[in-house]
Amino acid sequence: MADEKIIIDLEFTNNITQAVRDIQKNLNKLDADLKVNADTKAADKDIKGLQSKLKSLEDQNIKLEVDNKEALKQVKELEERIDSAGSSFSDGLIGGLAGGGLALGLDAVTSGISDAITSVREYSAEINELKRNITATTNLEGDQLDDFASRVKATAETFDEDTSEIFKSAQKLSAQTGESIDVVLDNIQAGFLNGANASGELTAVTQEYGNVIKEVGGDSADLIAILQKSEEQGVFSDIGIDVVKEFGLRIRELPQSTQDALEGIGLNSEQIAKDLESGAKSQLDILAEVSGALGELPANSTKVGTAIADIFGGPGEDAGLKFLTSLKNINQEQGLLTDNLSESAQAQQRQLQANEELNKILTQLFQEVSPLINSLQ
Repeated sequence: MADEKIIIDLEFTNNITQAVRDIQKNLNKLDADLKVNADTKAADKDIKGLQSKLKSLEDQNIKLEVDNKEALKQVKELEERIDSAGSSFSDGLIGGLAGGGLALGLDAVTSGISDAITSVREYSAEINELKRNITATTNLEGDQLDDFASRVKATAETFDEDTSEIFKSAQKLSAQTGESIDVVLDNIQAGFLNGANASGELTAVTQEYGNVIKEVGGDSADLIAILQKSEEQGVFSDIGIDVVKEFGLRIRELPQSTQDALEGIGLNSEQIAKDLESGAKSQLDILAEVSGALGELPANSTKVGTAIADIFGGPGEDAGLKFLTSLKNINQEQGLLTDNLSESAQAQQRQLQANEELNKILTQLFQEVSPLINSLQ
């Protein structure tokens, strides 16, 4: 099945593509080599000694004049000696030997080490910047900080988004709704999986409209659900959440025109006012009731047209009746955002989980070896 091509086995990372995934294979070996050395100086001396040996071999122009068995033995000894270049090392060295010269293969060793060190520094700089931003705006620290940073980065990688935008969405929405930032990130991930980003607006809307969904009595799950319905109904940009915003303003103020429109579709405006004032119902609950009532009337009736204009205003007219009637269960859909994923979305969910596990490993690994790597010239 085509969708299964994106599934990544959580128990293995050697089949993961792209530069970051190659780093895992390189650095697992590099980490072992660094642990053998007592400190940075020892690691530096070890690598420089290898470079000196390579130069000597190259100067002597040693050719491959031994049988295959002996050649493979030399290769194995060099791999064990350096133990730091992963698949790049193996591919380069074997390729050099196949080309007829040991020196060519050894050049690939040096190149592999250099590439690994560069990759470590780049990834380390990116993850450290992300962690600094998280620390500046949350109270996360230690393992919680590492885990959340890994999740943010995995989300960005899986859905091809900017890491900083994913974090800003989670942070701002958490601050505006008062929810845990981890819960908010769960819902953002669910939004991507459910197609709530089809028009590319998910991060922008979640950064801007947290206060709106909070004021109508909803949370991040409700906001994502509204975005999902917007995409399903072809209501793009922020029109869908603008409908909720305008409804909230009118239902709170209840001008006479809105009261009349509510009565026209069979709802008791006086009871609505009492329920809102007592806290028996939220604005989101009333929205669901209005949506259900609209769906029971002929689409072309005057009462429906008046209700759209006087309860939802311009945003409602822009969104259309089909979208408005799709909100009848909006107050009952919390926590159900990943219950009915398509096969494609399920495969993508597994990819997300794999990326989270990988980034946790990378974050822990680089935290240990980065000081040593950064000291190597």
